[in-house]
Amino acid sequence: MLCIAGKNSIAVDVLTYALTLLDKNKIVGVPNNSDTGEDGWQPSFLKKCCDEGIKCAHLHQLYDMEMVFLSLEFDRIVVPERFRSKYLYNMHFSKLPQYRGMYTSSWPLLNSETESGVTLHKIDNSIDTGDIIDQISFRIDKKDTARDLYFKYLKYGTMLVKANLLNILNHKITGYPQPIEGSSYYAKESINYSDLKIDFKQTADNIVKQIRAFSFEEYQLPKMNGRRIKDAIITNRRSTKKPLNIIEENEEYIILSTIDYDILIKWE
Repeated sequence: MLCIAGKNSIAVDVLTYALTLLDKNKIVGVPNNSDTGEDGWQPSFLKKCCDEGIKCAHLHQLYDMEMVFLSLEFDRIVVPERFRSKYLYNMHFSKLPQYRGMYTSSWPLLNSETESGVTLHKIDNSIDTGDIIDQISFRIDKKDTARDLYFKYLKYGTMLVKANLLNILNHKITGYPQPIEGSSYYAKESINYSDLKIDFKQTADNIVKQIRAFSFEEYQLPKMNGRRIKDAIITNRRSTKKPLNIIEENEEYIILSTIDYDILIKWE
């Protein structure tokens, strides 16, 4: 038995692939609590389960089942001791042991990373610390926003699960402990998305990084003077005025001075 727990295109696409390997009666779905059963900017996993005739269950109903549990952006804490099964796996959107925890679409951009990745790992008693099954690395482009990075996670995460799923189902995988060196963790409190503020008393590069790290159209866009920011570009003009002085302004954009270079901010 395979249980897929999660949301969005990664859960939908992995379910589609799983149906080529297993009869639908051998698959159980656990959609996230926020799943309304209707497609939006992401496909509904609940809807996909209903369309395919896949039985849906609550998490507690799985505790006594002999099965493979696969967490794909699942929204609930999984406690291994509650499960009879020991085959519990998670897809994490980072190259572990880096960026355990939350906001893996924002912190790599804020930290000027040029690479990220996805990691398939065993679920243990801590947060994203289980043995690694497999990883894929990919490039972060200079103009990537949080939304761009998230879609890369979906793409490569789906690829990684599909590449390993048959071996997972046949219990033919081995994991290895995560390295101690290079680990990092970000808690839910590390970014307050209900009160996002851009620190404009920074270099032009740091301002643009903040704007792109917080740009995810379906959830939020950073604001300035009550207006939503679409994008920000560093000009090749050195700032000659104090930071936050307006150099030029119209309905489409504003050009601001910073501590080093002027930046052009495009309004939504």
